[in-house]
Amino acid sequence: MRTALRSALGPALMTLLMACTPAETAPAAPPKPVDLLAEINAFRAARGRAPLAASDAAVQVAGRHAADLQRGGGISHIGSDGSTPGERLSREGVAWCRVAENLARGQSDGADVLSAWIESPRHRANLLGGYAAIGTARAGDIWVAVFLSPC
Repeated sequence: MRTALRSALGPALMTLLMACTPAETAPAAPPKPVDLLAEINAFRAARGRAPLAASDAAVQVAGRHAADLQRGGGISHIGSDGSTPGERLSREGVAWCRVAENLARGQSDGADVLSAWIESPRHRANLLGGYAAIGTARAGDIWVAVFLSPC
């Protein structure tokens, strides 16, 4: 059939048709993850702040919120169910006295996320705040960091 098409359509049109046919390619490799906890703690240490501990519960909360935001297409500290960061932590059974959340959208890697947060006075205040623990997660181009101080 290709020979018949080549004869009927001519070489230029056949080349165009072949160029428009989807090629089989290997899927793109996911971006290399950056350890945001290590990056954030390095930023804090350079400014005389104590390191943050990893919180598994906060990682879960951050991950679910990132996925929720990715599905919804927006970016907000309020979840699609109307929940706040503190309410989401409480649902995980975490007793907290202080909580904050940093969000980012559109950055391709953790270094870019951290740079954006450092440039924003409110996000920078959370990075350097008196929190004890953190959980970070990413869903698509949404990045979430949940900071907390347990009671």
